[in-house]
Amino acid sequence: MVLKTSLSTPNSSYNDIEIWTETEGLPRLLQYVTHIDHQKVPIFLVSHGPFRVYSQNSMTEQYFGQNIACYQNYTGILAKSTNEDVYAVFFGDQNLAIWSYFVDFSILDLFQLLAEKDVNCYYTGVPTVMSRSNTAIFDRVLENKVGNTKKPTAPRQMPPLMLSTTHQISQAVNKMVLSALRLRGLTTSGNSNEMVAVREIYHMTRKAAMFSLRKYHYNFNGSKREDANIQMEDIQDVVERLLEVFLDVESTSTLGK
Repeated sequence: MVLKTSLSTPNSSYNDIEIWTETEGLPRLLQYVTHIDHQKVPIFLVSHGPFRVYSQNSMTEQYFGQNIACYQNYTGILAKSTNEDVYAVFFGDQNLAIWSYFVDFSILDLFQLLAEKDVNCYYTGVPTVMSRSNTAIFDRVLENKVGNTKKPTAPRQMPPLMLSTTHQISQAVNKMVLSALRLRGLTTSGNSNEMVAVREIYHMTRKAAMFSLRKYHYNFNGSKREDANIQMEDIQDVVERLLEVFLDVESTSTLGK
């Protein structure tokens, strides 16, 4: 069976994309989000594929050739569907053939639901004192915005912070993702296509970060902490690593052409 779909980008729309699969119910309308390193996508998010991709449309062939086949370091294209949780990833192999697989972020909601039924998986802990150096990069940005010209001083301690509930963790993740995006120059003040891309990246990073932070509560990986605290540096580390996957791809070509 051949799934015929199309891919919309900020500059054009590419039709006659044939995904060779026996799976039914896969999305037929896709919209470009960003370039990613497809080998860093967590395997548990992959719902279907990989499938071979063909096209008899010369513009479509040229687009994939310029944006995937000519790249190195496992560069792929992430595209969203009409389902906010389902995305397609296009990538090329060493023979310059194009492939695609689908990822489904709804699995994170299922994991979260199952975990909340287990009292041992709740975020619990006691107040901790964090060093200013843990959030120094964000402090410097805020100080520059308000025109603070004070000379650097010795690190001072932040007020005690307790991240003892899922809600508190979620709020901290939200703020950290937004701050990290702003530091990369990504805001909602650009054109409409850029705003959509930023929202999609924010949505994916937030969900993946919430699930990734559970690693500090597992016994089997040796990372479970006695006090079960989630600290801001933990959140910052997870968010930065995820954004490296979703955003930080070196490229000298113009995307979407």
